Amino acid sequence: IMRFLKGKDVVKLSLVNKAWLSATRTPVLWERLDQAAGLVNSSGKKLNMTSFLKLLGRPQFVNLKSLTMPNKVKLGKKSIKQMAKVCPHLQTFELGYSGHVSGPKIKDDDLIEVAQCFTNLQSIRTDMWNITNFGIASVAMTMEGRLLDLRIRGDWITKHYLSDAALGVVAKSCPNLKHFAYKLSYHLDEHYDAEYDFLSGAGIIALVKGCRRLEILELEKAKQIGKDAFVTILKMLAREDDSASLGTGSDGRDFALRKIELKGYPFVIKGNPFRVEDLDT
Repeated sequence: IMRFLKGKDVVKLSLVNKAWLSATRTPVLWERLDQAAGLVNSSGKKLNMTSFLKLLGRPQFVNLKSLTMPNKVKLGKKSIKQMAKVCPHLQTFELGYSGHVSGPKIKDDDLIEVAQCFTNLQSIRTDMWNITNFGIASVAMTMEGRLLDLRIRGDWITKHYLSDAALGVVAKSCPNLKHFAYKLSYHLDEHYDAEYDFLSGAGIIALVKGCRRLEILELEKAKQIGKDAFVTILKMLAREDDSASLGTGSDGRDFALRKIELKGYPFVIKGNPFRVEDLDT
């Protein structure tokens, strides 16, 4: 029954008595550790890396597969290596992508270290506060076919936006990618600076072409990607254009794309087969 509860509720059950405490520490209940599981660092006793490593070393987290780093816990090459030793089964690492838990402000070298040290890692979700396109491209080249899920949040304050060049490296290096998401989380249009935004429709088309196993594509407020790019993608999926020029017929692989979710656009992609529909104004 406890497997169907959120982590916070499991923690509450652990306070009932010793028997419940023992039951709630079963490793199968703790394959995911994030804010929903009660991992916070906003009040009371603050977590630092030493105490966080001690927490991760508890037997209940021996099978941990998904981790969202809590706020204000600083990462470095040494601590990343230490985390990799206590979390050998980790598959998903989130470092500031979610709007609910602010991740540590890591740099390119730290992100690359994560990709190198966690050998079972399949999913990276990161913001771009201190991460550049070099870091994103380097992670793609490091993980190659291991990378199944990549989610990126561009940063409008530091003007770190994803580029076509970095996404092109992802398309060439990560043929098994199944889920890609990119969002720009600015609240007002004046916060957006097109001068630094180098992700266009060409980059997204290259991603879909290169990652034939891509199933889910999510984009939010990436304004340089216009409707024409999605029309081209839908034609690729429908095999309406010349297969030689689009690269759909030479290797016999079909496209796996089944969901395109757009936010902050005047149109949506819906239906089966896909179609572009303008939103009512």
